[in-house]
Amino acid sequence: MGRPSRTQTAHKKLAQEIRSVTRSNGGKITMGAMERMPLMKSVVYEALRIEPPVASQYAKAKRDFVVESHDAAFRIKESEILFGFQPFATKDPRIFHRPEEFLPDRFVGENGEKLLKYVVWSNGPETEMSTMVVLDEGVG
Repeated sequence: MGRPSRTQTAHKKLAQEIRSVTRSNGGKITMGAMERMPLMKSVVYEALRIEPPVASQYAKAKRDFVVESHDAAFRIKESEILFGFQPFATKDPRIFHRPEEFLPDRFVGENGEKLLKYVVWSNGPETEMSTMVVLDEGVG
């Protein structure tokens, strides 16, 4: 029998982390307990990054602002309609190493946590408050 695959190793580590924290928390899974599970959190973020639950989104700008990309900046005027396709952001090879590959520990540790600002949900980056102040709600 050969070496375990990367997936088998990650699954084993994940199971150990969840079981250990759950055991130390009296058998209960709470938000506080989940905060002590960095690999579990990373796996959830990675699943949502690689396959966003809402890939296409639209909104109407409530005020003028600027959207910046790696190469340019775009001035958005109040009341303009915007469209976003999440995989363009969540699979950006300039940000994510091996963007098409599921890496369970991508968001673990200091460097991994820095990537969270690039995981953008319908209400803004994971590390910020909702951007609905700027945009009207709209999911397509």
